[in-house]
Amino acid sequence: MKQQEKSIADLATSGVAWLTSQTLLSRVISYVAQLALAWFLSRDDFGLYGMALTISAFSTILSQGGVFKVLIHRRESFDKWVTPGFWLSVSIGFFVSLVMLLAGFVACQFFNVENPGKLFWLIAILAITPPITGAKTIARASLNSQMRFKEIAAISTVSLLLQSTLKVVLAALGFGAFSFVVPAAVFTPLDTYALWRSAKPKVQSKLMFRRWKYLINDGLLITLTAFWYKIITHGDYLILAIVATQKELGLYFFAFTYSVQSIVMFTQGVASVSFPALAALNKDKQRQVRAFTRAAKMLAATVFPVCILQAVLAAPLIIGFFPSKWHAAIPMLQVLSVGMASRTVSWLATSLMEAEGRFLARMWLGLFSAILFVIMAFIGTFCGGMLGLAIAVALYYPIMAVATLMIALPDECEKFQTIMDISLAPTAASIISVGGAALLASQASNDPTTQIIFTCAFGAVAYLFLARSWMKDTWAEMSARVSRLFLTISS
Repeated sequence: MKQQEKSIADLATSGVAWLTSQTLLSRVISYVAQLALAWFLSRDDFGLYGMALTISAFSTILSQGGVFKVLIHRRESFDKWVTPGFWLSVSIGFFVSLVMLLAGFVACQFFNVENPGKLFWLIAILAITPPITGAKTIARASLNSQMRFKEIAAISTVSLLLQSTLKVVLAALGFGAFSFVVPAAVFTPLDTYALWRSAKPKVQSKLMFRRWKYLINDGLLITLTAFWYKIITHGDYLILAIVATQKELGLYFFAFTYSVQSIVMFTQGVASVSFPALAALNKDKQRQVRAFTRAAKMLAATVFPVCILQAVLAAPLIIGFFPSKWHAAIPMLQVLSVGMASRTVSWLATSLMEAEGRFLARMWLGLFSAILFVIMAFIGTFCGGMLGLAIAVALYYPIMAVATLMIALPDECEKFQTIMDISLAPTAASIISVGGAALLASQASNDPTTQIIFTCAFGAVAYLFLARSWMKDTWAEMSARVSRLFLTISS
C-alpha cells in the first residue's frame, strides 16, 4: 500500500510539474494576447463576446455529459467504458450544437445587444466545436487516467500558442469580436487529433447503447452540478447582459477575465492532477484526506499572495500598459482579485468530493451555491451597479469556500481547525507583506513601472520570510517539491 501511495505521489508530482509549467507558459501567452486584444478591440467587442460565451457555456455543459469524470473515476475498468463513452459524448455534442443555435436565437431577442445578427453568428461559430470536443474528451480522459500529463501539457501549450497568435492577427486585421471565436473553430479539430494520436483509446465501432445508461446515471449528476456551477461562473455576465449596456458588460468581462488569470496560472495544474490522484487513493480515506490537506496548504500558500499582489498592482498595471478605455475597470479588478484567492481551495475541495464518488452531495452543494450566488449578485447589481456586482462576487467566494470545505472534509476531521490551518497564515502573510510593500511603493514613486518593480521585489522577500516562519511544514514540503519539479522538468 505504501509503495502504491508513493508511486501515485510521484506520478502526481510529475504531473503537477508538467501541467504547472504548461499553465505558467500558457498564462504568459494569454497575458500577452489579452494585452494586444485590449489595444485592438473595443469594449463593445469584449461585451459581445461575453454574451456569446455566456450562451455557449450554458449549452456546452451537456457536451461531456459527465463522461470525462466518470471514466476517470472508473479508471480500473477504463477500456470497458471507453467505447460507449465515446459514442455518448459525440452524440451529445451534436445535440449541444443544436441547443446553442436555438439559445442564440432566443438570446438575440432578449439581450441588450446592438447587433443581434453578429451575436448569432458568433454563437454559430462556437457551435461548430461541441461534437469535436466530445471526441476530445475521451482522449483526454485516457491520458488523465494513465497520468500521462506530459503529453497533455505539450499539446495544450502548442494549441494555445497557435490560437492566441491567430486571435491577435485577426484583431489587428479588424475582425472584432470574431477574433475570439474563429481560432477555436480552427484549432479544436487539430488539438483533438493530436490527443488521439497520443492516447490511442481503444474505441470500437459498436455503439453499445446498453451501457450508455450507466454512464448517464452518474454523468447526469455531474452534468447537473456543472449547470449550477455555470450559473456561478457566468451568472454575473447574464445579469449584466440583461440590465446593462454592451459596453458595460465588456468592461466587467475585461476585469473578471484578468482577475481569474493568476489563480488559473497556479491552480489549473494542481486541479487537473488532484482528481485522478485522489481517486487513485480512494481505498484509503485517511491517506486521501492527508494528501488533500497538504495540497490545499501548498496551494493557499502559493495563490493567496499572488491574488493580493494582483489586486494592489491593478492600478499601476492598467494605467501603465493599457489604453485609457480600460481604466474604469481598475476598482472591479482590485475587488475581484481579492475574492478569487479563496476560490482556489474550493476547486480542490470539490476534487476531493468527486474522487470519493460523492456526486450527489456535490450536486446539492452546487444548487445551494448557485442560489446564493444569484441572490448576492442581484443585490450587488441593484445596490451598486457593476462595482456592486464585483463586491458581491468577491464576498461570495470565501463564504462558499468555507461551506465547501465543511462538506468535503470527513466528520472525524477537525474541520474548523483544518480550514484555519489552510487559510489563516497565508492570508495574514499576504496582506502584511504585499500590502505593506505596495503602500511603501506608492509613497516612494508615482511611476507605475517603478511601483510594480518595488512591490514585487519587496513583497516577495517579505512574504517568503513570513512563510518560512509561520508555515514551516508547508515551506519544507514546498521546497522539496519545487526541487523535484525542476529535476523532472530538466530530465
